Amino acid sequence: MILSDGRRLIANPASVRGRKNVIVIHPDFRMIVLANRPGFPFLGNDFFGTLGDIFSCHAVDNPNPDSELAMLRQYGPEVPEPVLQKLVAAFGELRSLADQGIINYPYSTREVVNIVKHLQKFPTEGLANVVRNVFDFDSYNNEMREILIRILHKHGIPIGAKPTSVLLAKE
Repeated sequence: MILSDGRRLIANPASVRGRKNVIVIHPDFRMIVLANRPGFPFLGNDFFGTLGDIFSCHAVDNPNPDSELAMLRQYGPEVPEPVLQKLVAAFGELRSLADQGIINYPYSTREVVNIVKHLQKFPTEGLANVVRNVFDFDSYNNEMREILIRILHKHGIPIGAKPTSVLLAKE
């Protein structure tokens, strides 16, 4: 790999043989690079296409629901379990819609973690208010807003609720 200043990274010290501007990589050298997936909405670079022949690239998906729930419990030990379950289910469905191309933004674990951290720090603030902070930008698109409201309501998160859409029932 050639660096922007012209130096070359080489894994095999035998390849140096008097060459200048060469850096030999230590055999134990490891680098962890996090990158968003390429394309809209991130407009990021195709990391694998750019560096896949130089590095061993591994895609890391969002955690499965049980793992995500366990992680969220660590961030919000005082957040009620039913709230955590609602968030995991709703965000899992939103990610599925993004994978299917129905919505553009792949809501990640990062957003759910931020919601749970906020609920942990401000337990009296309602779930709908906290969740709204994540989805406010998307509320400008009517079609997207309807999808979000439908999914969140389905999982018991009353964002965008109107008096006419509230049903009283026993839990």
